[in-house]
Amino acid sequence: MKTSVRTSRGWAIGLVAMALAAPAAAVVNYKLNAPMASDRGDVGGGEVRHADHPFQISPDGRWVVYVATADEGDVSELFSVPIDGGPAIKLNPPLVAGGDVRAAAGGMDLPFQISPDSRRVVYLADQQADQVFELFSVPIDGGPATRLNPPPRHPQGDVRGGQAHPFRISPDGRRVVYVADFDVDEVFELFSVPIDGGRVTQLNPLLAGGRGDVRGDVPHPFLISPDSTRVVYLADQEADEVVELYSVAIDGGGRVKLNPTPVAEGDVRGADPKAVEAFLISPDSTRVVYLADQETDEVFELFSVPIDGGPAIKLNPTLAGGRGDVRGPEQGMPNPFVVSPDSRWVAYVADQETDSVFELFSVPIDGGPAIKLNPVLAEGRGEIRGADNMVAHPFRFTPDSRRVLYVADQEIVGVMELFMVPVGGGRAMRLNPTLAQDQGALVGADYELDNPFLISPDGRYAVYVADQDTDEVIELYASRLGGINVRGQGLDVVDGDVAPRPGDGTDFGAAGEEGTSRTFTIENLGPEPLTLGRPAIGIDGEASGDFRLEVEPAARVAPGDATTFTLRFVPGGAGLRRATVSIAHDGADPDGSYRFAVQGRAGS
Repeated sequence: MKTSVRTSRGWAIGLVAMALAAPAAAVVNYKLNAPMASDRGDVGGGEVRHADHPFQISPDGRWVVYVATADEGDVSELFSVPIDGGPAIKLNPPLVAGGDVRAAAGGMDLPFQISPDSRRVVYLADQQADQVFELFSVPIDGGPATRLNPPPRHPQGDVRGGQAHPFRISPDGRRVVYVADFDVDEVFELFSVPIDGGRVTQLNPLLAGGRGDVRGDVPHPFLISPDSTRVVYLADQEADEVVELYSVAIDGGGRVKLNPTPVAEGDVRGADPKAVEAFLISPDSTRVVYLADQETDEVFELFSVPIDGGPAIKLNPTLAGGRGDVRGPEQGMPNPFVVSPDSRWVAYVADQETDSVFELFSVPIDGGPAIKLNPVLAEGRGEIRGADNMVAHPFRFTPDSRRVLYVADQEIVGVMELFMVPVGGGRAMRLNPTLAQDQGALVGADYELDNPFLISPDGRYAVYVADQDTDEVIELYASRLGGINVRGQGLDVVDGDVAPRPGDGTDFGAAGEEGTSRTFTIENLGPEPLTLGRPAIGIDGEASGDFRLEVEPAARVAPGDATTFTLRFVPGGAGLRRATVSIAHDGADPDGSYRFAVQGRAGS
């Protein structure tokens, strides 16, 4: 496992070395956008500012699509341009006076999406009537724009833009699903249409006597299954203000309610905007996992159901004497549960064992015993952070679905760190070294950061931001997942840790003339045998002569096995004596070594 400033610097040094060794080459740089509207235009301009970025790159890597005030100040329009340069193409036709390409009422990530095959762009605009936002589809390289929705039947109707995703393109790129109040003002319904235009299909029936709607007041009122066959949506379809979960074929038909009738006042929570993910569809498109106070009002629990209907299974056991819940609806965790990439597991946060103590659990997606993944959290007062903070993703599955990474103040109250644990339970391993003398934290603990860490697509590294070296100085780090790991006195000694601690044995404490010994365990967490160097253990630093190898480790460690080595500290002088231990190995670490600091002092 590789996590450290040393690692980050090693990568930086390697990049610099490659740059110096490579032949000199001119930097190619060119402007992509069309000329702007005098000094008032800009990319992403107008009065609407987009949350992340005002442009997208097409999936095939050939085009860039962006919104800009290029022709008239404060009028946002849609453009595409070849990524390697060339004339920018305006995709929308002339807009009605006052019209532009944007969301109807704010809150939308982007007013356009590129189809998965990179052929078309779907966008939202009040193109034909001011303040009437409709949906259009246009070839990415320019051409006639096709209106996807029928004309609204009343002047205030439009495609709802006051949410993050009022429309979605199906994964196969063939259809567009959207929410609109075309028939009755403020009654939002769900529609499906071919991406290049054609017959529009209304997916929902009459909603609660004409008063209900597909809940447009949540960020994700509907999702399209990964196989593009079905749409799952939230609506008060049967009873006004009772939000339930439905599934329908993407071209209409096969409509079914997924949840049983909830208790009085209960519903599939998602009506509260904080619960961004009130439901998820499994990657294999077979099941839907959802959050609801289905059995007890205001007690939110987790359920799983086949996507085309069937018995709903409660995934969690009784929560904290009936008072706990899968947290998310009222306390600010936007995503209190996730589904594994292989569609076999669900991980969730809940105060399942102790009221208001939020911990991490896993459970098979089709039901079974729930497994607590974390140990006791910081004297019983810690938590998987996100329970009371707007951190969207404080836990994630690795791409192989075998492990879960999470952020928690597991060892010290208020010090949020990164841990990894097998999905079926087992030892939770800390991935970061000591954080700024126990004062630092992974950002996300005290900041509204959606992603305090990410996992590389190959599952080999976690990348995170933290004030790891200097308190309040946020920097970027990587930790290798798997391979070699070292433990002392039952605790992880993270690679690159420069702050010895008595708890893990790296601080030997005071020693007399006889000295004192500490034994460390080398674990092989990778899939291949681990071969240690000869010599395997190196000691350097200002007081390296005070630490000597007493017992050598084995030369080879099988996957899942471990070996031990023992260091003896005999102080050679007064005061604090420090050294660095290195373990040479053939693992996947960039420099083939694992390093950590040790220290001790003279005394009895």
